[in-house]
Amino acid sequence: MQKIETTLSHAKGASVIIAMDRNSRSTSSHDVINRRAKIVEEFLMSNQLHIINEESCYTTFRSSRFASNIDLTVTNIQALDIVRDWVISGQESCSDHSVLKHVLGMAHPDRQV
Repeated sequence: MQKIETTLSHAKGASVIIAMDRNSRSTSSHDVINRRAKIVEEFLMSNQLHIINEESCYTTFRSSRFASNIDLTVTNIQALDIVRDWVISGQESCSDHSVLKHVLGMAHPDRQV
């Protein structure tokens, strides 16, 4: 969390997008909640960061023992409108973590968002 605070400090109001494996589970990422997740969520709220994960039939992590949504995509308020169409891909991955996809860029002026 210290590295994220340092990054935000250096960004000085610029758009920030963070992909994180928080190794905790929470209802904010459409999963059950545990104690570690509460700490992470409090940290995100205190730094005015927003989780952009969307609910999905897929999970961000799958092993032979369990599956959960422990991976997050987080933005500050400046980047909130830049990240769109966030999804957990069903495509094969060489990892126990799923491929997360999203579109970056401002909405087209003629497009309804």
